[in-house]
Amino acid sequence: MNINCISLEKKRSKRYNFKKLLQSKDSLIWKNCSDLEIIINSKINKLILINCKSIKIIIGNTISGIDLENCENVKIYLIKNKNFGFLSCFKSKLFLFLHKNTSLKNIMINSENSKIYYKYI
Repeated sequence: MNINCISLEKKRSKRYNFKKLLQSKDSLIWKNCSDLEIIINSKINKLILINCKSIKIIIGNTISGIDLENCENVKIYLIKNKNFGFLSCFKSKLFLFLHKNTSLKNIMINSENSKIYYKYI
């Protein structure tokens, strides 16, 4: 399957579970969404959230990067010690829950007018 990019807009109160549907070159884009739970167990390229609120993201595999723009109350759970390349936040509030063996030194973080909180689980 060759998806490359999935773009979803104005989704509300749902759970999306991407088991093995995605490939390493694929990206997910969410715009103007709220109250979502996103579960990603495939290796993917990028996750982009724009103008989203109350989002819970559970990542169980390698992801190259995450971009957040104008997002509120986003919770990202890295439940396994997998590769995570970069995090870019612009005007966003993010709670990052890291696997106990994941080092923040290995994640490139670019933050502008954002609040990022992290905790090891």
